[in-house]
Amino acid sequence: PAPLMRFDCNAAFANWQAAWSAPKKTWCCAHQGKGCAATPCPTTATYDCNAAFANWQAAWSAPKKTWCCKHQGKGCEAKPCPTAR
Repeated sequence: PAPLMRFDCNAAFANWQAAWSAPKKTWCCAHQGKGCAATPCPTTATYDCNAAFANWQAAWSAPKKTWCCKHQGKGCEAKPCPTAR
């Protein structure tokens, strides 16, 4: 089973700057690419590419998709096959 989420990063996302605690902002930024301050999260952040993998297209943030594709070959968007002539 997938590990439990430490925070629900969709809850109060419309007002995350005021509504979220500092730990929630840090966790959601690092794990889901949400709630990041104007300064981007560290590029050395790693992601758990097994968490929510069964639904990665909808569940993962764009930064997580990019990182997991590049570093673990997971969550890569399929490239269309060339058209046969």
